[in-house]
Amino acid sequence: MAAAEISQLAGIRTTLLNMWKSMAILQEIEGIDSQFSEALVKKGILDLRMLAETPFQTVDILLGNKNYIETFD
Repeated sequence: MAAAEISQLAGIRTTLLNMWKSMAILQEIEGIDSQFSEALVKKGILDLRMLAETPFQTVDILLGNKNYIETFD
């Protein structure tokens, strides 16, 4: 069932359903909880590929963490 159809049946905005779907996908990663996934989605990181392609420093900055680790030497 497509998001648009679910939206119509449930009376929930399609954008909200898509946001919840993206959050659920990101929560498949150990250590990513509902709050972290919500913050990522609100910053435009919607799936595992996008997260993997985003440098960790950028994720830290997007999420407001100024004390990110410079390198993993």
